[in-house]
Amino acid sequence: MEAPSAHGHRWRVPWQGLLLAVSLCTIEILPNNGGLVLESRMAPDVNSYIFLKLDPIPRTVHSYTWLKGDNRDPNNQIASYVVSTGIMSPGPAYTGREKLYPIAALKVWNISREDSGCYTVEALMTNNKKYKASIYLFILEPLTATSLEEFTSTVQVNDELVIICLTSDTSVRLHWLFNGRKLQEKENKKLSSNNKTVHIKNIMREDAGKYQCMYAKVNIMGTSERLKLEVI
Repeated sequence: MEAPSAHGHRWRVPWQGLLLAVSLCTIEILPNNGGLVLESRMAPDVNSYIFLKLDPIPRTVHSYTWLKGDNRDPNNQIASYVVSTGIMSPGPAYTGREKLYPIAALKVWNISREDSGCYTVEALMTNNKKYKASIYLFILEPLTATSLEEFTSTVQVNDELVIICLTSDTSVRLHWLFNGRKLQEKENKKLSSNNKTVHIKNIMREDAGKYQCMYAKVNIMGTSERLKLEVI
């Protein structure tokens, strides 16, 4: 991988190696203008997960491969799946927490900030045509004395990303801040029904800024780490 400075990034441990250079997370249009859809579940145990799938599901997929990071590097392959046989073949980036499904979906259990990055699915159709779709995923954990207060990542105009506020406490109220003010939903920027995720499609330059979630419970309040998003 190229040095981060070659892309103008400011990298900070432990995110180094996770937030990818923008040129390595490209999006190609799938049949019927399909894309990636994220589902997530937060729980106080290892049952927390993220679930990425293609929507709509191509009907003529022969096989597909999921990668995390530079999708040109075979060492970043999580696993591949042959639809006709139902056989999943783990790759170098497989950790034992991932599972692939016939619908070209990826599930990752017991998630943490280390699972942030660029996820790509490459689909091989029965007519030998290939398609690819990518999405950025950022996971913000509660801010502690040892946490990074802020980290920076860069994406390109028209990219797609999801920001997850990681908490296992279902009784807390979650609120999102954008540049220190309450985040306002827009046509391309939506909150999930439980406020745990922000999904931004077709990113525009005006979406650049600082994203952070706030936790509220009775008389206790807290904040997450802060993502400074740069759009080029």
